[in-house]
Amino acid sequence: MFKRLQLKMTLYYSLILITVLAATNLSIYYVMVNYNNYQMSTEISRMLDSITGSEWLYDSSEENKKNSESDAENDDATKHSLLPAVKDLIIPQTLKTFSVYMIYDQTGQLITWKSDNTLIFDKLLKKSAELSVSEAPSIATLSEEPSLYYLMAKMPLIIEGQSLGYYTVARDVTTAYQTLNNLSKILVISLFAGVFIAALLGYLIAGRSLKPVKAAYASKQEFLANAAHELKTPLSVILLSTETLEGEISPEYSFQKQVVADIEDEAQKMNHLVSQLLFLSRTDSQSISDTYEYFNISEMIEKEITAYNKIARTKGVALTHLITPGLKVKGDRKQLISVISILLDNAIKYSKENGSVDVTLEKSHDAKNQGIKLTVKDTGIGMPEAELKHIFERFYRLESSRSKETGGYGLGLAIAKEIVDQHKGSIQVDSLEKVGTTFIVYI
Repeated sequence: MFKRLQLKMTLYYSLILITVLAATNLSIYYVMVNYNNYQMSTEISRMLDSITGSEWLYDSSEENKKNSESDAENDDATKHSLLPAVKDLIIPQTLKTFSVYMIYDQTGQLITWKSDNTLIFDKLLKKSAELSVSEAPSIATLSEEPSLYYLMAKMPLIIEGQSLGYYTVARDVTTAYQTLNNLSKILVISLFAGVFIAALLGYLIAGRSLKPVKAAYASKQEFLANAAHELKTPLSVILLSTETLEGEISPEYSFQKQVVADIEDEAQKMNHLVSQLLFLSRTDSQSISDTYEYFNISEMIEKEITAYNKIARTKGVALTHLITPGLKVKGDRKQLISVISILLDNAIKYSKENGSVDVTLEKSHDAKNQGIKLTVKDTGIGMPEAELKHIFERFYRLESSRSKETGGYGLGLAIAKEIVDQHKGSIQVDSLEKVGTTFIVYI
């Protein structure tokens, strides 16, 4: 029980840790990508914005400075009329810092360009045609092995308020993107490693969390087992005393005989309850013997049916059976007898007068449940469909009035399920109110 609980808690803790790790990794990658793009785009935008119209006309030498001072004396109309052609413009020093640039005239014809690699330049030329003037810098990916990344921007060429064309710049940012790709690989690897670490930590945390629960549960089970064991002796004395008193009371003292009979009946019920509690405490502490053996379950069930025939006839219930002979299983004989006894007792107990209980034992033809199939079907009062999922819970009783009429403490079916589970089998139930109930056991 605690092993399953620890595994469930491990799963929950692991999912929490993995979610936190995945969110952290994604956040790191997202921040790095956006910071990288923002930094490069901002830098290029600032550089291009710093290029003024005068830089296309004059260089920084003293001679050009003198010429520019002399030209400044001319009026604006003269300046516009004397603007050189695009091919005669001086390339600004800022533009020369880019590994690739292209300068176009107003017609879109390429006038001059710079590139160290003609093949790459041709691809960037195609990318340039797709860009819009004055658009924010964008990343162009070239389909190479490995991939190449260039940050490109397209700007208008304006001198003295007059547009002469436009220019495109490109900067190789492959290294930055390779760094990001390497970072993504590291984050993915760390995520997979984190899954293993999270599972291990989850298991350890779950185990540590369950320690006080296990201790409390073990203490409760020990108390229950000790109390049940201590009750066995006084109950045995009470039962022995009632048997002795029954023989000593004269027949005319009917009231006294009835009192003794009631005491014996209640003592029998209490003794049965104590036996069930002892069984459950042993199964919870995993102290049930694993000395399973092969035995003929067909013969065992026939003997049990014979033993219950008298009880069924007393209540006016027809007990019929169809047992396939010679079927054998490997298991604990006493435990499996308890399962059959519980199912037969319930079927007869809850059947109406003149009802029937049918028992069938056969080889299982179910692909998921190999072995034997035991079916116990009655025509009793049945159960609501909503209650069926609870009937194998300990101390669960459908109705208090029903329990008073038939006795029982809600432990029989819980014990039957425990035994079937220990034998790696399954138990199923199908019921309709006022029609009957069918239990199917696969072992």
